[in-house]
Amino acid sequence: MLRFFGRARLLVVGLGALLLIVFLGLFQNFSELGPQSYEYSVFDLGNLGGELKQTLPLGIGRSGHVIGQSQTPNGEWHAFLWTPKDGMKDLGTLGGVASRALRITDADEIYGESTNKKGENRRFKWIDGNMNDLGPVDSGVIQFDGVKAVGSTTVAKGSLTQAVLWESGKPVNLGTLGGSFSLARNFAASGDVAGESENAMHVLRPTLWRKTNNKIIALDLFSTIQAPDLEGRAEAVNENGEVVGEATTGKQTYAFVWSKDKGPRDLNSLVRESDPEFPKKSWVLTKATAINDCGQVAGEGTVSDVGAGRAFLLTPKASKLNCRKQGRIESK
Repeated sequence: MLRFFGRARLLVVGLGALLLIVFLGLFQNFSELGPQSYEYSVFDLGNLGGELKQTLPLGIGRSGHVIGQSQTPNGEWHAFLWTPKDGMKDLGTLGGVASRALRITDADEIYGESTNKKGENRRFKWIDGNMNDLGPVDSGVIQFDGVKAVGSTTVAKGSLTQAVLWESGKPVNLGTLGGSFSLARNFAASGDVAGESENAMHVLRPTLWRKTNNKIIALDLFSTIQAPDLEGRAEAVNENGEVVGEATTGKQTYAFVWSKDKGPRDLNSLVRESDPEFPKKSWVLTKATAINDCGQVAGEGTVSDVGAGRAFLLTPKASKLNCRKQGRIESK
């Protein structure tokens, strides 16, 4: 659920042992992939002081800086920048009541959306403390960096909605997994695009679009799992071709990471309470929304002593960190 404009309050449900058992029961979908081992430390990103203490990460840079949106003390949702040194900073708005940060570059240039004083939805670029208006939000576009954009558009005289990649204003239809609907959510500089698509059975599956021999191929990231009712969506992809997102079984969701060599894996099985570095709090990771080239993952989950909508940052163990420039962020 993308929280942008408005002040809707979400019901916060305390987590007890019974609820944890219910969530753990979902992980059997990944059991056929073999035993997992501890790979990540987990860090609580905090919030901007809202009553519900909720934060949704939407991007993470190579340096480990995280962006997204968080609830402020007055109930508004504002774009934020989190860094290991300074913590979470409110980026403000273009004069309106709400904003969200969507993409961050290696130079800490941040792109996003905000309302202005007239209540209009505008795109912005934030750098060095200044938020600059880039013009109106384009219909169907949900990610951009000034040159590329992804989202969806209608095809076949408006009867179908399918994923699209825009490059310099030119749309490329990415197609589907055999169904009628698809949506692109994020992209990597390599050209890989992450999102979701219906398959021939009209089940929504996390999808990676990849160009091979000048032809775009749609990959079902859950194709190796024998669970026909398992749905999901891919939220982000990095330059190494690693994808993160959320899986859904019934009314529960949980975070996953996918790679070509290991396939889909439940992130909860890679951050375990029994490990000495795991925080004393009991996390359930429900949605992974961003991954950088170093393998760090940001997302949303629940914590036993806080409730829903808590933001996490997962950092691979030093031996597995895929980026020499990135320092380790310790658990607490």
